[in-house]
Amino acid sequence: MFLLPQNQSQFAFRRSGEKKVGGETVWIVSYEETWRPAMVRTTTGEEYPIHGELWIEPTTGRLVKSKMIIENTTPAEGSRSGTEVLRPRIIIEVTYQNEPTLKAWVPIEMKELYVKAMEQVTCTTKYSNFRLITPASEPQPPR
Repeated sequence: MFLLPQNQSQFAFRRSGEKKVGGETVWIVSYEETWRPAMVRTTTGEEYPIHGELWIEPTTGRLVKSKMIIENTTPAEGSRSGTEVLRPRIIIEVTYQNEPTLKAWVPIEMKELYVKAMEQVTCTTKYSNFRLITPASEPQPPR
C-alpha cells in the first residue's frame, strides 16, 4: 500500500543500504510515514505512524522483502514518563520469491511480532501450493 501512487506522498523514502540476496544485489529503501493523520489510528485518535524497509531489486524493481513497523514513540500529551513501553508495537516482515508456475513473485513467508508491555506474540506463516485460478477452475460457492 505504501507504493501505490495515491499513497506515496504520505511517506518519505530513502535508499539506506544494499545487501546480497541469493547472489543478487538489492537496495534497502527505508520509508517513514510523514502525513498526518497517520493511516493507523486508535478509536481515541492516537496515531501509530508506519515505518520500515523495502528490499528492492534495482534492475527489475521487484520487491524481495518488506518490513513494516507500526508504533507510537511520541508520548501522548499529559502522559507520564515511562509509559511508552505500554504502547503496542507491531512488526510484519514478508519475504517474496519467484513462483515458476505463476511466472510471478509471490509472498512466501510472513513473520509477525506483536508486543505490548511484557506480552509478546510471534506468528510465522509459510505460503505454498500456488496455483492459477481461471474462470473455468474457480471454486463455486455452495448452494
